[in-house]
Amino acid sequence: MRIVILGWGSLIWDIREFNNHIGEWNKSDLELPIEFSRISSSRKGALTLVIDPINGVDVKVRYAIAKSPSLEENIELLKKREGTTLKNIGFVNLINNEFKSYHPQIAQKIKNWAEKNNFDGVVWTDLKSNYDKKTGKIFEAKEAFEYLKTLPLEVQKEAFEYIQKAPKEVQTPLRKYINSKK
Repeated sequence: MRIVILGWGSLIWDIREFNNHIGEWNKSDLELPIEFSRISSSRKGALTLVIDPINGVDVKVRYAIAKSPSLEENIELLKKREGTTLKNIGFVNLINNEFKSYHPQIAQKIKNWAEKNNFDGVVWTDLKSNYDKKTGKIFEAKEAFEYLKTLPLEVQKEAFEYIQKAPKEVQTPLRKYINSKK
């Protein structure tokens, strides 16, 4: 199987053991709705990028060809890299027409892209936005910026650095708002 991993955030710039299992990151024409709308417990409350059909904007994501032809192995490797559970790893298997995602319409879009590019499988981090649930407020760029300013200074610094390290093409409403404040 020819399998690719999708990335739009720290997978691309935060090099770890996982990167030994994939090729170089390539730009693609696949656009997914992405936003910094997940409050991350592992990043002490910082906002991280997720597929977010409600608050996200279409962003061209990147892909890397996996070295292993096993979909299951790549799912397990990404799960370990992301420090999450299997339920938060999405995939499309074009060989047996299976998929798993919180967003079926997104999985269909990814499947169409994979077919067009002759990939047999695609794996991605499939975390959901949790901003509204965690804060009790509707996600908006200005609101999220104000939320980030409530974090302890050291966490705040790391949170803003995380946003700035995202690939250039990841221009979400929150990132644009933050950049307008400089």
